[in-house]
Amino acid sequence: MVVKQLKLDYKVNKKRSIDSLGFYLKHLDQHFKGFKAIEIRGSDVLEYVAKRQEEGAANSSINRELSTLKRAFSLARIAEDMVYQPHIQLLDESDNVRQGFVNAAEFVKLHDNLPRYLKPIIEFLYLTGMRSGAAKKLEHKHIDLEAKVIRLPIELSNNKKGLTIPLRGRLLSLVQEAWNNRSLECPYLFHYKG
Repeated sequence: MVVKQLKLDYKVNKKRSIDSLGFYLKHLDQHFKGFKAIEIRGSDVLEYVAKRQEEGAANSSINRELSTLKRAFSLARIAEDMVYQPHIQLLDESDNVRQGFVNAAEFVKLHDNLPRYLKPIIEFLYLTGMRSGAAKKLEHKHIDLEAKVIRLPIELSNNKKGLTIPLRGRLLSLVQEAWNNRSLECPYLFHYKG
């Protein structure tokens, strides 16, 4: 019942992480199989955390799973299906800093060794800092060459806010080249063989 409410909540509220929900639930289901929701205590949650850490899961991954569990309990309480909710403490993620940035010289070396079809999107990612998933979904309709901007819609942005990216210099040239090489059968700005 708790999981059913959780899935419905994700669907009704159009949560973008709905695709990840099954992954989080898989780990939770494996550990809490046979438990009734009312039987889960804080100590059981701590055992789950210890088990996931032993398996090599990162604190950030465990936190997404714990947040899923926490939300399921909250929804059950809101629906008055439960009056008790175990304390679920999230883990410290301060050591989860993004790594792998390159300086300009390293980027040029990397870029020079890429296949030709990858060069435009990789340079675009480097110049904008955009996530690769969003850049791959960038469509011609998001480009306004007259105003020299990209209007990133909410569904492609990471923070649920639309974003306007000004186009100038090399970024403008890159987007114009991609625009001029577009395929009318393909809506995406960056594509390989349409």
